[in-house]
Amino acid sequence: MKCRPRWFYLSVCTVTVMLSATLTGWHIHSAPLDFSCHGNLVYHDTLESAPVRFDGEIVANFLPDGEGSLNIKGIYTYHNQQVPVSRQALISWKTLHNNLYDVRVTSVIPYSQQSLPAGLFDHTIIGLKVGEHQQLRFNRLPGGAVNLSDFYSPVLVCTE
Repeated sequence: MKCRPRWFYLSVCTVTVMLSATLTGWHIHSAPLDFSCHGNLVYHDTLESAPVRFDGEIVANFLPDGEGSLNIKGIYTYHNQQVPVSRQALISWKTLHNNLYDVRVTSVIPYSQQSLPAGLFDHTIIGLKVGEHQQLRFNRLPGGAVNLSDFYSPVLVCTE
């Protein structure tokens, strides 16, 4: 039996390790977000000044290039006055790990004039003001639903 050179065995082992690492990396790497989902949101909170309530619809769009938008339309109640609200929050996102993403609000575009204190709606309903970011988990549920949640509870359950 002929003895093969040591370099041959080392090269075979190196190629095997590199191939295994590449395949493992492809398997672990999460796919980019590329979906749009629609959900209804009923939000109620008691602030120091007055109770706040929102009842409306949110359409979340996530594009594979790391951008997206949240389109929000509904009735916002503040100081017992109902104000129709319609706006779009432009966002950017990046993958942190598996289904954990960092979502940042880049701008907010109001579609109608509203007599609300500046930033109140953005902070309570969107959860973020322009420039702020939050880490969210995106979990796909049976039946085409998507659960967007922070570390504590669901933020939005929507359907594609």
